[in-house]
Amino acid sequence: MRPTSRAVVIVGAGLAGIRTAEQLREGGFEGPITILGAEEHAPYDRPPLSKGALKNPSPVPPSLIDPARITELNIDLRLGSAAQSLDAQAKKVLLANGETLSYDSLVISTGAHAKTLGSMALPPEVQVLRTFNDAAKLSAALATPGRLVVIGAGFIGCEVAATATDLGIQVSLIEAAPTPLYLPAGEVVGAEVASWHLSRGVDLQCDTKLVRFIGDGRLEGVELSTGEVVEASAAVLGLGAAPTTGWLTDSGLDISDGVLCDSSGKTAVADVYALGDVARWAPAGRQEHWTSAINQSRVVAENIIHDRAITMTDADALPYFWSDMYGLKLQAVGSTGLGFPTKTLRLGPDKDRLVVLYAKDEKFVGVVAASLPRVVNRSRALIVEGVGLDEAYEALAAI
Repeated sequence: MRPTSRAVVIVGAGLAGIRTAEQLREGGFEGPITILGAEEHAPYDRPPLSKGALKNPSPVPPSLIDPARITELNIDLRLGSAAQSLDAQAKKVLLANGETLSYDSLVISTGAHAKTLGSMALPPEVQVLRTFNDAAKLSAALATPGRLVVIGAGFIGCEVAATATDLGIQVSLIEAAPTPLYLPAGEVVGAEVASWHLSRGVDLQCDTKLVRFIGDGRLEGVELSTGEVVEASAAVLGLGAAPTTGWLTDSGLDISDGVLCDSSGKTAVADVYALGDVARWAPAGRQEHWTSAINQSRVVAENIIHDRAITMTDADALPYFWSDMYGLKLQAVGSTGLGFPTKTLRLGPDKDRLVVLYAKDEKFVGVVAASLPRVVNRSRALIVEGVGLDEAYEALAAI
Protein backbone atom coordinates (compact mmCIF):
# COMPACT_ATOMS: atom_id res chain seq x y z
CA MET A 1 0.00 0.00 0.00
CA ARG A 2 1.19 3.51 -0.79
CA PRO A 3 1.84 5.97 2.06
CA THR A 4 -1.54 7.42 3.00
CA SER A 5 -0.07 10.89 3.41
CA ARG A 6 0.11 11.39 -0.36
CA ALA A 7 -1.87 14.37 -1.66
CA VAL A 8 -4.74 13.67 -4.07
CA VAL A 9 -6.17 16.42 -6.25
CA ILE A 10 -9.49 15.76 -7.97
CA VAL A 11 -10.36 18.13 -10.80
CA GLY A 12 -14.15 18.13 -11.13
CA ALA A 13 -16.79 18.26 -8.39
CA GLY A 14 -19.47 16.20 -10.08
CA LEU A 15 -20.61 12.67 -9.33
CA ALA A 16 -17.35 10.98 -10.40
CA GLY A 17 -15.13 13.32 -8.40
CA ILE A 18 -17.22 13.31 -5.23
CA ARG A 19 -17.63 9.53 -5.21
CA THR A 20 -13.90 9.04 -5.72
CA ALA A 21 -13.15 11.17 -2.67
CA GLU A 22 -15.67 9.22 -0.61
CA GLN A 23 -14.20 5.90 -1.75
CA LEU A 24 -10.70 7.06 -0.87
CA ARG A 25 -11.71 7.90 2.69
CA GLU A 26 -13.78 4.74 3.08
CA GLY A 27 -10.78 2.75 1.85
CA GLY A 28 -8.56 4.19 4.60
CA PHE A 29 -6.81 6.99 2.73
CA GLU A 30 -5.70 9.62 5.27
CA GLY A 31 -3.82 12.12 3.13
CA PRO A 32 -5.10 15.50 1.94
CA ILE A 33 -7.84 15.43 -0.69
CA THR A 34 -8.63 18.57 -2.66
CA ILE A 35 -11.58 18.78 -5.05
CA LEU A 36 -11.69 21.60 -7.60
CA GLY A 37 -15.13 22.59 -8.87
CA ALA A 38 -15.42 25.04 -11.76
CA GLU A 39 -18.97 26.07 -10.79
CA GLU A 40 -19.92 28.18 -7.78
CA HIS A 41 -22.67 25.74 -6.82
CA ALA A 42 -22.10 22.98 -4.30
CA PRO A 43 -21.87 19.52 -5.92
CA TYR A 44 -25.23 18.57 -7.43
CA ASP A 45 -26.93 15.72 -9.25
CA ARG A 46 -27.42 16.24 -13.01
CA PRO A 47 -30.10 13.68 -14.05
CA PRO A 48 -32.96 15.70 -12.46
CA LEU A 49 -32.06 18.81 -14.49
CA SER A 50 -34.09 17.73 -17.53
CA LYS A 51 -37.00 16.47 -15.44
CA GLY A 52 -37.85 17.41 -11.85
CA ALA A 53 -35.76 20.59 -11.82
CA LEU A 54 -37.86 21.95 -14.71
CA LYS A 55 -41.20 20.90 -13.24
CA ASN A 56 -40.42 22.12 -9.73
CA PRO A 57 -37.74 24.82 -10.00
CA SER A 58 -35.68 25.51 -6.90
CA PRO A 59 -33.17 28.26 -6.09
CA VAL A 60 -30.64 25.57 -5.18
CA PRO A 61 -29.49 22.53 -7.18
CA PRO A 62 -30.41 18.94 -6.25
CA SER A 63 -27.65 18.13 -3.74
CA LEU A 64 -25.16 15.38 -4.49
CA ILE A 65 -23.62 15.28 -1.02
CA ASP A 66 -24.45 16.84 2.33
CA PRO A 67 -22.03 19.67 3.23
CA ALA A 68 -21.61 18.08 6.65
CA ARG A 69 -20.36 14.94 4.91
CA ILE A 70 -17.66 16.96 3.14
CA THR A 71 -16.50 18.26 6.52
CA GLU A 72 -16.69 14.81 8.09
CA LEU A 73 -14.48 13.37 5.33
CA ASN A 74 -11.97 16.22 5.71
CA ILE A 75 -12.14 17.17 2.04
CA ASP A 76 -10.92 20.55 0.82
CA LEU A 77 -13.71 21.45 -1.63
CA ARG A 78 -12.88 24.57 -3.65
CA LEU A 79 -15.80 25.90 -5.68
CA GLY A 80 -15.38 28.39 -8.49
CA SER A 81 -11.90 26.99 -9.05
CA ALA A 82 -11.48 25.97 -12.67
CA ALA A 83 -8.31 24.21 -13.81
CA GLN A 84 -6.48 26.02 -16.59
CA SER A 85 -3.60 23.66 -17.40
CA LEU A 86 -1.67 20.63 -16.20
CA ASP A 87 2.09 20.27 -15.85
CA ALA A 88 2.27 16.50 -15.49
CA GLN A 89 6.06 16.43 -15.27
CA ALA A 90 6.09 18.80 -12.29
CA LYS A 91 2.84 17.31 -10.93
CA LYS A 92 1.11 20.67 -10.73
CA VAL A 93 -2.32 21.97 -11.73
CA LEU A 94 -2.57 25.64 -12.67
CA LEU A 95 -5.90 27.25 -11.76
CA ALA A 96 -7.68 30.00 -13.67
CA ASN A 97 -7.05 32.38 -10.74
CA GLY A 98 -3.28 31.91 -11.09
CA GLU A 99 -2.86 29.57 -8.14
CA THR A 100 -0.78 26.41 -8.54
CA LEU A 101 -1.70 23.18 -6.79
CA SER A 102 0.71 20.24 -6.36
CA TYR A 103 -0.39 16.61 -6.25
CA ASP A 104 0.96 13.10 -5.76
CA SER A 105 -2.04 11.54 -7.51
CA LEU A 106 -4.34 13.41 -9.87
CA VAL A 107 -7.90 12.41 -10.73
CA ILE A 108 -9.45 14.03 -13.80
CA SER A 109 -13.25 14.14 -13.58
CA THR A 110 -14.10 17.35 -15.43
CA GLY A 111 -17.07 15.74 -17.17
CA ALA A 112 -18.43 17.01 -20.46
CA HIS A 113 -20.04 20.13 -21.87
CA ALA A 114 -22.98 20.50 -24.21
CA LYS A 115 -22.34 20.64 -27.93
CA THR A 116 -23.59 23.65 -29.85
CA LEU A 117 -23.89 24.53 -33.53
CA GLY A 118 -20.32 25.59 -34.20
CA SER A 119 -20.14 29.03 -35.74
CA MET A 120 -23.92 29.51 -36.03
CA ALA A 121 -25.04 32.55 -34.05
CA LEU A 122 -27.59 31.69 -31.39
CA PRO A 123 -30.40 34.05 -30.33
CA PRO A 124 -30.57 34.56 -26.53
CA GLU A 125 -33.70 32.37 -26.35
CA VAL A 126 -31.69 29.36 -27.61
CA GLN A 127 -29.81 27.41 -24.96
CA VAL A 128 -28.30 24.11 -23.95
CA LEU A 129 -29.06 22.06 -20.84
CA ARG A 130 -26.05 20.80 -18.96
CA THR A 131 -25.75 22.81 -15.74
CA PHE A 132 -28.06 23.96 -12.97
CA ASN A 133 -27.88 27.51 -14.32
CA ASP A 134 -29.01 26.18 -17.71
CA ALA A 135 -31.96 24.46 -16.04
CA ALA A 136 -32.94 27.60 -14.14
CA LYS A 137 -32.86 29.65 -17.34
CA LEU A 138 -34.92 27.07 -19.24
CA SER A 139 -37.43 26.78 -16.41
CA ALA A 140 -38.01 30.54 -16.59
CA ALA A 141 -38.45 30.32 -20.37
CA LEU A 142 -41.03 27.54 -19.99
CA ALA A 143 -43.07 29.77 -17.69
CA THR A 144 -43.80 32.18 -20.56
CA PRO A 145 -46.32 31.48 -23.35
CA GLY A 146 -45.10 30.09 -26.66
CA ARG A 147 -43.79 27.00 -28.41
CA LEU A 148 -40.57 25.26 -27.40
CA VAL A 149 -38.44 23.80 -30.18
CA VAL A 150 -36.01 21.05 -29.17
CA ILE A 151 -33.21 20.34 -31.63
CA GLY A 152 -32.01 16.77 -31.20
CA ALA A 153 -33.98 13.76 -29.96
CA GLY A 154 -31.32 12.10 -27.88
CA PHE A 155 -31.84 11.50 -24.17
CA ILE A 156 -31.71 15.15 -23.10
CA GLY A 157 -33.87 16.30 -26.01
CA CYS A 158 -36.49 13.60 -25.43
CA GLU A 159 -36.62 14.25 -21.68
CA VAL A 160 -36.93 18.02 -22.10
CA ALA A 161 -39.66 17.53 -24.70
CA ALA A 162 -41.55 15.16 -22.40
CA THR A 163 -41.20 17.42 -19.35
CA ALA A 164 -42.35 20.51 -21.26
CA THR A 165 -45.30 18.57 -22.68
CA ASP A 166 -46.28 17.44 -19.19
CA LEU A 167 -46.28 21.13 -18.23
CA GLY A 168 -48.79 21.86 -20.99
CA ILE A 169 -46.32 23.53 -23.35
CA GLN A 170 -46.46 23.09 -27.12
CA VAL A 171 -43.31 21.30 -28.26
CA SER A 172 -41.66 20.62 -31.61
CA LEU A 173 -38.92 17.97 -31.46
CA ILE A 174 -36.54 18.00 -34.42
CA GLU A 175 -34.21 15.08 -35.18
CA ALA A 176 -31.84 14.48 -38.10
CA ALA A 177 -31.99 10.67 -37.72
CA PRO A 178 -34.96 8.48 -38.68
CA THR A 179 -36.16 8.15 -35.06
CA PRO A 180 -35.42 9.46 -31.57
CA LEU A 181 -32.58 7.66 -29.75
CA TYR A 182 -31.53 6.17 -33.08
CA LEU A 183 -27.83 5.75 -32.35
CA PRO A 184 -27.88 4.61 -28.70
CA ALA A 185 -30.94 2.34 -28.93
CA GLY A 186 -31.72 1.61 -32.58
CA GLU A 187 -34.79 1.94 -34.76
CA VAL A 188 -37.20 -0.33 -32.86
CA VAL A 189 -36.77 1.52 -29.56
CA GLY A 190 -36.70 4.80 -31.45
CA ALA A 191 -40.06 4.09 -33.05
CA GLU A 192 -41.51 3.24 -29.65
CA VAL A 193 -40.27 6.47 -28.11
CA ALA A 194 -41.58 8.36 -31.14
CA SER A 195 -45.03 6.92 -30.46
CA TRP A 196 -44.86 8.17 -26.86
CA HIS A 197 -44.20 11.71 -28.04
CA LEU A 198 -46.73 11.67 -30.88
CA SER A 199 -49.52 10.29 -28.72
CA ARG A 200 -49.08 13.26 -26.38
CA GLY A 201 -49.22 15.89 -29.07
CA VAL A 202 -45.53 16.57 -29.66
CA ASP A 203 -44.75 17.82 -33.16
CA LEU A 204 -42.01 15.24 -33.86
CA GLN A 205 -40.11 15.69 -37.12
CA CYS A 206 -37.38 13.18 -37.95
CA ASP A 207 -35.05 13.00 -40.97
CA THR A 208 -35.04 16.78 -40.62
CA LYS A 209 -32.27 19.28 -39.91
CA LEU A 210 -32.16 22.80 -38.60
CA VAL A 211 -31.22 25.34 -41.29
CA ARG A 212 -31.38 28.58 -39.33
CA PHE A 213 -33.04 30.49 -36.52
CA ILE A 214 -35.51 33.18 -37.52
CA GLY A 215 -35.99 36.48 -35.73
CA ASP A 216 -34.72 40.03 -35.55
CA GLY A 217 -33.31 40.53 -32.06
CA ARG A 218 -35.45 37.74 -30.59
CA LEU A 219 -36.31 34.19 -31.58
CA GLU A 220 -39.45 33.87 -33.66
CA GLY A 221 -39.00 30.45 -35.25
CA VAL A 222 -36.73 27.93 -36.95
CA GLU A 223 -36.36 26.98 -40.58
CA LEU A 224 -35.95 23.26 -41.31
CA SER A 225 -34.31 21.40 -44.17
CA THR A 226 -37.78 20.48 -45.41
CA GLY A 227 -38.45 24.17 -46.00
CA GLU A 228 -40.96 24.31 -43.15
CA VAL A 229 -40.82 27.18 -40.68
CA VAL A 230 -41.81 26.34 -37.09
CA GLU A 231 -42.77 29.16 -34.76
CA ALA A 232 -40.82 29.24 -31.51
CA SER A 233 -40.40 31.45 -28.46
CA ALA A 234 -37.61 29.31 -27.01
CA ALA A 235 -35.32 26.54 -28.20
CA VAL A 236 -33.07 23.92 -26.62
CA LEU A 237 -30.11 22.24 -28.29
CA GLY A 238 -29.94 18.55 -27.38
CA LEU A 239 -26.97 17.65 -29.57
CA GLY A 240 -24.98 15.58 -27.11
CA ALA A 241 -21.87 16.40 -25.11
CA ALA A 242 -18.13 16.65 -25.63
CA PRO A 243 -15.51 15.80 -22.97
CA THR A 244 -14.11 18.83 -21.15
CA THR A 245 -10.42 18.46 -21.95
CA GLY A 246 -9.39 21.91 -23.19
CA TRP A 247 -7.26 22.53 -20.10
CA LEU A 248 -5.26 19.37 -20.90
CA THR A 249 -4.11 20.40 -24.39
CA ASP A 250 -0.38 20.49 -23.60
CA SER A 251 -0.40 17.89 -20.83
CA GLY A 252 0.98 14.95 -22.80
CA LEU A 253 -2.24 12.99 -22.27
CA ASP A 254 -4.16 11.43 -25.16
CA ILE A 255 -7.35 13.51 -25.18
CA SER A 256 -8.83 12.48 -28.51
CA ASP A 257 -12.49 11.84 -27.63
CA GLY A 258 -11.81 12.05 -23.91
CA VAL A 259 -8.84 11.21 -21.70
CA LEU A 260 -7.54 7.80 -22.73
CA CYS A 261 -7.13 5.33 -19.84
CA ASP A 262 -6.54 1.62 -19.48
CA SER A 263 -9.19 -0.60 -17.92
CA SER A 264 -8.11 0.49 -14.43
CA GLY A 265 -8.53 4.23 -15.00
CA LYS A 266 -4.80 4.90 -15.33
CA THR A 267 -3.55 7.18 -18.09
CA ALA A 268 -0.19 6.84 -19.83
CA VAL A 269 1.13 9.56 -17.49
CA ALA A 270 2.28 8.37 -14.06
CA ASP A 271 -0.13 8.97 -11.17
CA VAL A 272 -2.83 10.51 -13.37
CA TYR A 273 -6.26 8.89 -13.53
CA ALA A 274 -9.48 9.83 -15.29
CA LEU A 275 -13.09 8.74 -14.92
CA GLY A 276 -16.65 9.73 -15.66
CA ASP A 277 -17.85 11.54 -18.77
CA VAL A 278 -14.40 12.94 -19.55
CA ALA A 279 -12.68 9.54 -19.64
CA ARG A 280 -12.26 6.93 -22.37
CA TRP A 281 -11.54 3.63 -20.66
CA ALA A 282 -10.11 0.87 -22.84
CA PRO A 283 -11.62 -1.21 -24.29
CA ALA A 284 -15.16 0.05 -23.58
CA GLY A 285 -14.62 3.67 -24.63
CA ARG A 286 -16.42 6.68 -23.19
CA GLN A 287 -19.48 5.86 -21.09
CA GLU A 288 -21.55 8.90 -20.17
CA HIS A 289 -23.64 7.05 -17.62
CA TRP A 290 -24.37 7.76 -13.95
CA THR A 291 -23.62 4.22 -12.77
CA SER A 292 -20.40 4.02 -14.80
CA ALA A 293 -19.03 7.02 -12.89
CA ILE A 294 -19.81 5.34 -9.56
CA ASN A 295 -18.29 2.00 -10.56
CA GLN A 296 -15.19 3.69 -11.95
CA SER A 297 -14.72 5.70 -8.75
CA ARG A 298 -14.38 2.50 -6.71
CA VAL A 299 -11.70 1.19 -9.05
CA VAL A 300 -9.71 4.44 -9.20
CA ALA A 301 -9.79 4.94 -5.43
CA GLU A 302 -8.54 1.43 -4.73
CA ASN A 303 -5.79 1.75 -7.31
CA ILE A 304 -4.60 5.04 -5.79
CA ILE A 305 -4.56 3.58 -2.28
CA HIS A 306 -2.87 0.30 -3.15
CA ASP A 307 -0.84 1.36 -6.22
CA ARG A 308 -2.14 -1.44 -8.39
CA ALA A 309 -4.31 -1.83 -11.46
CA ILE A 310 -7.50 -3.63 -10.56
CA THR A 311 -10.35 -3.44 -13.05
CA MET A 312 -14.11 -3.58 -12.75
CA THR A 313 -16.03 -6.82 -12.50
CA ASP A 314 -17.77 -7.95 -15.69
CA ALA A 315 -21.14 -6.97 -14.22
CA ASP A 316 -20.04 -3.48 -13.15
CA ALA A 317 -18.32 -2.88 -16.49
CA LEU A 318 -21.59 -3.27 -18.38
CA PRO A 319 -23.00 0.08 -19.52
CA TYR A 320 -26.29 0.93 -17.82
CA PHE A 321 -28.52 3.93 -18.42
CA TRP A 322 -32.09 5.02 -17.92
CA SER A 323 -34.37 7.79 -19.15
CA ASP A 324 -37.68 9.01 -17.71
CA MET A 325 -40.47 10.20 -20.02
CA TYR A 326 -44.22 10.50 -19.45
CA GLY A 327 -44.15 8.34 -16.33
CA LEU A 328 -42.27 5.56 -18.14
CA LYS A 329 -38.69 4.51 -17.39
CA LEU A 330 -36.60 3.34 -20.29
CA GLN A 331 -33.71 1.23 -19.00
CA ALA A 332 -30.80 -0.33 -20.86
CA VAL A 333 -27.91 -2.57 -19.90
CA GLY A 334 -25.07 -3.90 -22.01
CA SER A 335 -24.33 -3.09 -25.65
CA THR A 336 -27.26 -1.55 -27.51
CA GLY A 337 -27.91 0.58 -30.56
CA LEU A 338 -27.47 0.40 -34.30
CA GLY A 339 -25.75 -2.53 -35.97
CA PHE A 340 -26.87 -5.24 -33.55
CA PRO A 341 -29.37 -7.95 -34.56
CA THR A 342 -32.44 -7.72 -32.31
CA LYS A 343 -35.41 -9.65 -31.01
CA THR A 344 -38.49 -7.97 -29.61
CA LEU A 345 -40.84 -8.85 -26.75
CA ARG A 346 -43.95 -7.27 -25.27
CA LEU A 347 -44.29 -7.88 -21.53
CA GLY A 348 -46.02 -6.37 -18.52
CA PRO A 349 -49.57 -6.81 -17.20
CA ASP A 350 -51.08 -5.64 -20.48
CA LYS A 351 -48.31 -6.97 -22.73
CA ASP A 352 -47.67 -3.43 -23.92
CA ARG A 353 -44.20 -2.76 -22.55
CA LEU A 354 -41.39 -3.08 -25.07
CA VAL A 355 -38.30 -5.23 -24.58
CA VAL A 356 -35.58 -5.27 -27.24
CA LEU A 357 -32.75 -7.79 -27.02
CA TYR A 358 -29.46 -7.12 -28.83
CA ALA A 359 -27.01 -9.72 -30.10
CA LYS A 360 -23.47 -9.98 -31.41
CA ASP A 361 -22.39 -13.20 -33.12
CA GLU A 362 -25.68 -14.74 -31.87
CA LYS A 363 -24.69 -13.97 -28.27
CA PHE A 364 -26.94 -11.86 -26.02
CA VAL A 365 -25.12 -8.57 -25.34
CA GLY A 366 -27.74 -5.98 -24.34
CA VAL A 367 -31.34 -5.08 -23.62
CA VAL A 368 -33.62 -2.05 -23.57
CA ALA A 369 -36.89 -2.31 -21.64
CA ALA A 370 -39.71 0.08 -20.78
CA SER A 371 -40.66 0.15 -17.08
CA LEU A 372 -39.59 -3.47 -16.54
CA PRO A 373 -36.77 -3.39 -13.93
CA ARG A 374 -36.94 -7.16 -13.34
CA VAL A 375 -36.18 -7.74 -17.01
CA VAL A 376 -33.17 -5.44 -16.86
CA ASN A 377 -31.82 -7.08 -13.69
CA ARG A 378 -32.23 -10.57 -15.16
CA SER A 379 -30.63 -9.43 -18.40
CA ARG A 380 -27.51 -8.25 -16.61
CA ALA A 381 -26.93 -11.75 -15.22
CA LEU A 382 -27.62 -13.37 -18.59
CA ILE A 383 -25.17 -11.09 -20.37
CA VAL A 384 -22.43 -11.87 -17.83
CA GLU A 385 -23.18 -15.59 -18.23
CA GLY A 386 -22.62 -15.23 -21.99
CA VAL A 387 -25.84 -16.95 -23.09
CA GLY A 388 -27.10 -16.97 -26.66
CA LEU A 389 -29.80 -14.64 -27.94
CA ASP A 390 -32.44 -17.36 -28.20
CA GLU A 391 -31.77 -18.59 -24.65
CA ALA A 392 -32.02 -15.04 -23.32
CA TYR A 393 -35.26 -14.48 -25.22
CA GLU A 394 -36.84 -17.56 -23.65
CA ALA A 395 -35.64 -16.61 -20.15
CA LEU A 396 -36.99 -13.05 -20.40
CA ALA A 397 -40.26 -14.12 -22.01
CA ALA A 398 -40.94 -16.22 -18.93
CA ILE A 399 -40.75 -13.25 -16.53
